[in-house]
Amino acid sequence: MPKIQTIINSINILRTLNSISYALVVNEKANLVYIANYGSNDVSVINGTTDKVITTIKVGTAPNALAEDPDHNKLYVTNSGSNDVSVINELTNRIQTTIPVGKAPSAVAFDPDTRNIFVTNRNDNSLSIINGFYNTAACLYNKSVCAVPVGMAPSALGINNITKILYVTNSGSNTVSILDYANKSRILIVRPVTLKVGNRPDCIAVNPDTNIVYICNTTDNTISLISGSTERAIGNLTVGKHPIDAAVNPRTNKLYVVNYDDDKISVVHSMSVKNIYVGTHPSAIAVNPNSSLVYVSKNGSKSVEVINGISDQQTAVIKFKINPPNSGYLICNRKQVSNNAFVRFDLGTALNCTPENNAHFNFDSWSGDLIPNFGYRVEGYGTSIANFGPVSTTPTAAYEVTENPVLNSI
Repeated sequence: MPKIQTIINSINILRTLNSISYALVVNEKANLVYIANYGSNDVSVINGTTDKVITTIKVGTAPNALAEDPDHNKLYVTNSGSNDVSVINELTNRIQTTIPVGKAPSAVAFDPDTRNIFVTNRNDNSLSIINGFYNTAACLYNKSVCAVPVGMAPSALGINNITKILYVTNSGSNTVSILDYANKSRILIVRPVTLKVGNRPDCIAVNPDTNIVYICNTTDNTISLISGSTERAIGNLTVGKHPIDAAVNPRTNKLYVVNYDDDKISVVHSMSVKNIYVGTHPSAIAVNPNSSLVYVSKNGSKSVEVINGISDQQTAVIKFKINPPNSGYLICNRKQVSNNAFVRFDLGTALNCTPENNAHFNFDSWSGDLIPNFGYRVEGYGTSIANFGPVSTTPTAAYEVTENPVLNSI
């Protein structure tokens, strides 16, 4: 397989997280990013436009997986240390209820049609089902058992919401269990097929449009490709060292794999692999299909990188201010920018902004963290201020340096 390596300096730190993290999820409708902080027992909420952390929510012990119900503004958090699932109301950012599950829950997935939540329990080799309407255990396997047996040490869970198939990676037996469920009959069936994959399959990603399942074999540093139609392996790809998380963008058909031990993510597209350096110990990844932004948490720096999924380049957000607010606007790289606008750019982008004054004002000066003209190239987050003055008076320059929006502590 052809391999390309792109080295990107880790300049833009989204924020300093409270602790190490092993889970990210995106609410693409609300443009919010949720990060499970394993060591501090909380979830950080990030505004996807401004890249600001807007709140932190306390949950159970050792949160390690997240699933999103965007239509009903619910976030499901598995807490591996307290053997339960926290249900968060995203409108209030408060815990609505806590649901007990099996021992050491390790992964969670949500089906929007049935509103069922599926949770793998690593230490008792089972799958729990939660009814999302009532947030209670759902006995879909049979009337007396609400936990479905799977393989040894289930570690990851993938779901195809189109075919209604669940895939469970069993890291203790190097297999994948396949389960299907029906919308009307509400019965979950364990299929007789158990797929043998590589050593220690610890993460999974499903592309519902192509019906391809990607399995991370952590010890082998490979990805197994499985056809959801034939339930057979169709390929194998070598990625970086210690792949521990993966995510698919169905709009671009790109697969993103987090390689914990070589500080890179692998981007897989059309069976080619491109490795991108992101910083020390990347640990979790999530994709916003609407914006094609890719979020990567890094345990080494307890921070998050934001990558443009089209160009595969790191990004930064610049805030533009007009002073006074009604005095004019900017044309930056041929796009109009108004007051208090947050605009995202790839790092290294040549930025050229032209001030355009409204009636009775003239442009006076630039101030802020950066001056976006004369060939300026974006190097990180910052604020740029265009100062205008009245035509009838001598304009005075205003200078303001705002706090980096992404380094605020929570």
